[in-house]
Amino acid sequence: MLPLEGWFQYFYEFVDEDKYNDALALFEKAETYAKENHIELLPGWHRTKARLDAKMSVSQKLEKTNEELSKVLKEKKTKKPKIKKEANI
Repeated sequence: MLPLEGWFQYFYEFVDEDKYNDALALFEKAETYAKENHIELLPGWHRTKARLDAKMSVSQKLEKTNEELSKVLKEKKTKKPKIKKEANI
């Protein structure tokens, strides 16, 4: 059994578990191994990598949205409400 077969299972699981950094590191390792041994990665590697890229894109957009919401909430908390002064009669 080639190392790539075992690695692919881990790669696939990392993508499913949203472990982006681990998945990317393993993909790069597999690409390097394939180049050094003059073989090509099977299409499943590239399909799964495309799925990983799509998930990362969505995740990054969500993070950006969360950051923007946090800024808005902080601004609202730091603004002091205006208090109307009542005239003493």
